[in-house]
Amino acid sequence: MDRADAPLPPGVADSASRASDMRAMWQVHDRHGLRGNSNVLRMLLGRHPASFEQAATVFAARG
Repeated sequence: MDRADAPLPPGVADSASRASDMRAMWQVHDRHGLRGNSNVLRMLLGRHPASFEQAATVFAARG
């Protein structure tokens, strides 16, 4: 996917500097990957994160 044409998230598209920063971040991630630790999300949430299946079930139940 060409990130230059990718849609930007709300709150980013309305700011030229934020849009530029987001596209630059995507380019870096495309070139070098997005490194992380599997524990980071758990530490940020203060709990074990839900699986995709669990999150999808909760989202579907909201209707």
